[in-house]
Amino acid sequence: MQKYEVIREMFNPCGGEAPGKIDLLEIETEDIAQWLASRFSKEPASIEHLENRKGAIIYNVYIGVMRERYSFSAI
Repeated sequence: MQKYEVIREMFNPCGGEAPGKIDLLEIETEDIAQWLASRFSKEPASIEHLENRKGAIIYNVYIGVMRERYSFSAI
């Protein structure tokens, strides 16, 4: 099992002055995609995988008009 620090960014779909929300998590998993899919198993979600230049693994999750970004960094 690999440990990851996860930054979860929840974006405000209305924009404006209301800021989004950021959570920090520490998880242990063998498969990031499976861990992420299990979080959204009860609602239809579109999951997009990205990789940034600094080695973080990034997923954008779209649930209707809501968008969340998960950034995984190995610990």
